[in-house]
Formats: sequence, C-alpha cells, structure tokens
Amino acid sequence: NGFEVCSIKDEILENDSIFGTGTKVKIGGDGNSQAQRPDGSERYWAAEFDVVIYGDTTGDGKINAIDALALIKHLNEAIPFTSEVFTEAGSIVCEDGEEPTAVDALAIIKHANGKYQISQTK
Repeated sequence: NGFEVCSIKDEILENDSIFGTGTKVKIGGDGNSQAQRPDGSERYWAAEFDVVIYGDTTGDGKINAIDALALIKHLNEAIPFTSEVFTEAGSIVCEDGEEPTAVDALAIIKHANGKYQISQTK
C-alpha cells in the first residue's frame, strides 16, 4: 500500500534526492505504526527501515574523508553521533556488535582514495 522515503528529520524526499545513512523507508501505508507528515496529516505504516550506507557516517550519501573525521570525533567523544545508525555506518571492518575503531576510519579514507572497497552487505 505504498511507501515514502524520508530524511532523518522525517521530511519526505523528492524522487531525485540522494539517499544517505539515516534515510527512512516507510512501507505499507495504513499499517500499524503512526507517522505524522510535515503537512500535519497522519498516516500509518506497516514497517519503517533506516538506510545504512557503510562508510557514510554523515548521512550525505557520499563516502569521503569527512566521514572518517566524523567517526574519529565520535570515537573521541568530541562530537558523538546523534543516532546509532551512524555508528553502524562506521562499522566497516569491526565484528558485528563491536564499536567501530580508528581502523574503521582508516578503511573509509582508503575507500575514498580508491585503495579499498567497502562492502555494503553484512
């Protein structure tokens, strides 16, 4: 019964928008999960999923050195991530359930320089 793709702030994205980590995909309109739209109307969703692009820790849909910097700042508790979805996006080489480390930040930099390919499946 339809779907919507929304930003992390719950704003409906246009068809030509770039999807990044934190993008929300809501499916099966008029399901059980209530969501209020920006125009004030309400709709019910059967399921909602967060998009995770491994390496994209900023949510802009790109994997670059800025993502590595964001991960390092998170690890040093200077600027913590606002959502666990960004922590998951920074988990490149660490095992499932482990927190990312500087090694994951290095993997992001290597990917941005074409020296390493980040797998988008886990």
